[in-house]
Amino acid sequence: MKTMKKTLKDKKILFLGLLIFIIYFLLYYWSIGYLNFGANGSHVRFSSNWVNLVFKRSSTFLFEPVGSFQNFGIHVLVSPMNILLGLLLSLLVFFNVMAAFYIYKLPKQCRLDHKYTGLIGILPSFLTGFACCAPTFLIPLASIIGSSTAFLSSIMQWFLPLSVLLLVYGIYKSYRLIQSY
Repeated sequence: MKTMKKTLKDKKILFLGLLIFIIYFLLYYWSIGYLNFGANGSHVRFSSNWVNLVFKRSSTFLFEPVGSFQNFGIHVLVSPMNILLGLLLSLLVFFNVMAAFYIYKLPKQCRLDHKYTGLIGILPSFLTGFACCAPTFLIPLASIIGSSTAFLSSIMQWFLPLSVLLLVYGIYKSYRLIQSY
């Protein structure tokens, strides 16, 4: 906990971490199709049976929207569970980024036996992108790995939990490294 406070005290790192947190959350919400740009008109609508829709899944790790907000060319489908998932992933990415920036500021420690620490620190965030964007990632590679699409579709449900585990592990390892110096 002390090491997290160390990283949060640096205002420049905190600003960059918060910026990445916001960008990651917006990209996550856009990638699941619940944030769209270029909408016409203005409205705020909520379903009359929103209580029944809050936990109703439309797909693996994708929940039904309970409302809709549209204004200034932005259309947002409101889904509390998807917002919660997006905030959880964004928070994990935030702490990973904070630790990575803090470790990067300590180049003498990174030069010791941690030559590839920066690259390995990026891996959990990179894998998190597959949690919501696996089909998009496969589109340009469809001709090459067309035969493995059925296999990847069957394991796609494990991408989000695996990403969360890898992000938590990345936080654990990064903050242990910070604590050791």
